[in-house]
Amino acid sequence: MSESILNALVQLFALIGDLHDDTVITGKEKNILRSFLERQLNNELVSRYMKMFEEYLDLYNSEKITKGSRKERTRVSLNAMRILSICEKINEELHQKQKVYVMIQLVDYISLGDEITENELDFLSTVASAFFIPDDEYNNIRSFIMAKKCEICGKGPMTGNHVSHAHNKNRRRWLPNLQKVRMATKGGNSVHVRVCTR
Repeated sequence: MSESILNALVQLFALIGDLHDDTVITGKEKNILRSFLERQLNNELVSRYMKMFEEYLDLYNSEKITKGSRKERTRVSLNAMRILSICEKINEELHQKQKVYVMIQLVDYISLGDEITENELDFLSTVASAFFIPDDEYNNIRSFIMAKKCEICGKGPMTGNHVSHAHNKNRRRWLPNLQKVRMATKGGNSVHVRVCTR
């Protein structure tokens, strides 16, 4: 991938940080971006792009804006314009399979948060339409990644390294042990929920 594309992708990940209500990016979210970059770059460039990510986060989240204010509406529309211009750059250089891969990483990044906000879902649908990803494929990606979460405790996928006997490290993902369980509601009806075994 070219430097301009990687720069655009880092901006997209930073714009997601601007969508969070608390604007705090957790270590898990940074690890997803780091693992994405490690698949593409060497360690020196990974640290450079992670620093660039931090700078974009500071730029996009520089001031506290109250919810529902005029400034917030202006910022939302400005972010939408930024997203579309970034996606245009990405469309010029990436193939469709690569764009789907980026979309999967974005959905995974957002799904690590405690709660997925309406702004984040709007962001994902905007990026999917800008990448020309069909609606059914986008919905399949969303349901595959976001459904791997316990509906009671919120435990979701974890990422880390598989370390061999020779200490070779390969990135991998651990999924929670989700089971479909029937639960009774207050009205006497029963519903099926996906819960972890913990």
